[in-house]
Amino acid sequence: MDDDWLVRAVDDRRVELVNQRSGDLALVGLDHVYGYDSNPQRDTDAIKYGFLKLHVEVTLTGRDVRIEPLPSPKTERGVRFKPLIVRDGNTERFFSWRDRDPIHLVRGEEPPRQLLEFFVPLCDALRTDAGKEPEFNLPDDLRGEIVYELSPDMMAKWRLMGGSGGKPGKAILVLTSRPARQTSETIKSPRIEPVVRRVDLEYPSRSGLQGQLEADGYRVTWRRDDKPRDDDAKPVVIDDDGEEFVLKVKDPHSPLTLFKKRLR
Repeated sequence: MDDDWLVRAVDDRRVELVNQRSGDLALVGLDHVYGYDSNPQRDTDAIKYGFLKLHVEVTLTGRDVRIEPLPSPKTERGVRFKPLIVRDGNTERFFSWRDRDPIHLVRGEEPPRQLLEFFVPLCDALRTDAGKEPEFNLPDDLRGEIVYELSPDMMAKWRLMGGSGGKPGKAILVLTSRPARQTSETIKSPRIEPVVRRVDLEYPSRSGLQGQLEADGYRVTWRRDDKPRDDDAKPVVIDDDGEEFVLKVKDPHSPLTLFKKRLR
């Protein structure tokens, strides 16, 4: 993810950089800066934009800020990658991470790709090759090295998304420091709470959802959130292209949630 950083302060030893999205602070030595290019196309009356050229890479891991040295710009040519190659049908796909290759030299980061059911053979290959356990983490809570897919010419990279059992997901594949488990075991995925979708009281019958659930043997009712009941009823969860929703209605006293209960 490309973020804007604000140069908050500069002295004779260091530069203070503040991430405009997360608020994280990075302290970079003045000797880490070797150049600056302006970007007047983005300038406003209050803020001037540009590109700060560094000898280090600043990375947000979700919990802290990591600063690591980069090779000199003159030494990037001729760097060889040895990616993990995993076959997907008749196609060879290439994967790597920081401990395996100088992944930071691949400047072209494309939008993330969904792994879908390919996560199973890929995670098995990661366990066998790296001897470490892969898992899916939420983007703001990364607890391992990000696994990237690389283009065949090693000029572009993609983060890999999943964590929903082979369906589209929002979590990022990482390689942890834990020893690998036996292959083909289910990898750990973060629990993602369903998103609230606001509807009206007639939505279940108007959309056909109520008729479908009743045909499957359920009774469908609206329940107040401030008066939970101790029974076997469960909220109705809708899967919309990999994203889960619960249905709620605004009420002057308490929000209403749509529940289903199997008829005996």
